[in-house]
Amino acid sequence: MKLKRIINLSSLFFSLLFLILIFISGCGRKGDPIPIIPPREKSAEKNSGKNDKGSVPAVNKTESEVAKGAQLAPPTGLTAIYTGSSIVITWDEVTGQGVKIYNIYRSSGGEYALIGKTGIPAFTDKNVERDKKYYYKVSTVAGSEGSLSKEIEVLTKPRE
Repeated sequence: MKLKRIINLSSLFFSLLFLILIFISGCGRKGDPIPIIPPREKSAEKNSGKNDKGSVPAVNKTESEVAKGAQLAPPTGLTAIYTGSSIVITWDEVTGQGVKIYNIYRSSGGEYALIGKTGIPAFTDKNVERDKKYYYKVSTVAGSEGSLSKEIEVLTKPRE
């Protein structure tokens, strides 16, 4: 009886440990989080015509082009954490406007390219390099695409 109880407690402990590890790895939060530089305005010299992927075509959208005919509010409160292997971006959920999707745009100093879509106010960019600056903007989609959010800048750390 006593041995059975120990085995049950042991099974429970390892099950909980397994679930915690799955949760942590599923969030993409491996390594030490690094605080991110607050958002800043994009300067004119960044529009060099080259995107961060070289030959991959970029989505060249300005805020006015995206916002034509759209009354959707842009996401606010963008924050990001560099995990050592990816960048996790979160923002405040846009409510009351029928938002179904958020589009995530990234730049490395040139044009912004659409890198992903999500239905929740969070996105993990796993295609990042060390010792590089990335700039992100997010837009809302509810039938048509709304305005782009303010830019957030992320600097990845070099290998130690």
